[in-house]
Amino acid sequence: MKKRINKFVTISDDGITVYEKFRWFVKWVAYCGILHDEAERLAFNDAIVEYGIMSKEPTGITGATLEYFNTEIRPELDRQHEQMMKGRDI
Repeated sequence: MKKRINKFVTISDDGITVYEKFRWFVKWVAYCGILHDEAERLAFNDAIVEYGIMSKEPTGITGATLEYFNTEIRPELDRQHEQMMKGRDI
């Protein structure tokens, strides 16, 4: 049975913290636009969604794309997660 922490956060039956939402930034979309390979763009977007909703570590991205994720996206999503864990809207 799911355990609701607050309005924004739930712990799933398998122990995964699930966040109800996250903010997607225009600069992330712009970065995705410079990726030439469609599969890489899809993996990049999947990484954002999976980390934003479930804090799931990205597995489909590598190299510069992973570095961008770790330096630009992860800190922002972590900040959003922290706010929601405190019951605050983002």
